[in-house]
Amino acid sequence: MSRLITMAIIALLLLTGTTHAQIEKTPITRKTNSVYFEAFGNGIVYSINFDKLIYQHNEDFFSMRYGLNYLPEIKDYSDYKVYGLILEPNYLIDLGRDNFFEIGMSISLFRLLNDYYPSTLVLFSPRLGVRYQPHNKGNFFRIGLTPIVPLHADEALDNFHAAHMAYLGIGLGITY
Repeated sequence: MSRLITMAIIALLLLTGTTHAQIEKTPITRKTNSVYFEAFGNGIVYSINFDKLIYQHNEDFFSMRYGLNYLPEIKDYSDYKVYGLILEPNYLIDLGRDNFFEIGMSISLFRLLNDYYPSTLVLFSPRLGVRYQPHNKGNFFRIGLTPIVPLHADEALDNFHAAHMAYLGIGLGITY
């Protein structure tokens, strides 16, 4: 199981690094960091996120999102506490006036803990959406469709209800 998680993380990091190696880097001329809260989306219920613009090619950008979530209780799994980590590279196409169309994919790693048996859930989620990210400091907004596909679920989670569903993630925060 840990081998599967390690391979998924390495694949995401290699994809980001390979993409960077094939394009000519342009200095980023805008604020690059955003912190935001996302409801629903690939965090299932919510997530707290940090997003960084990491590469620029002409007017388009690549960003990397790192998200965390904690759920003290889940329907049908009330004896579990859930901790999650989200890794999501995104390609941002400039639509003008600080608006972007974003295409991304994420790996969400969830660890469900109870007194008897810890379980692991790994989800893949592509993202199609739009975001508003100001050139300078200011409010950050994103909305996107995030269908969820399970890559791995321990036996205790075989019927996990979030699997194979499409979520509409809505994020609000700040860019600095």
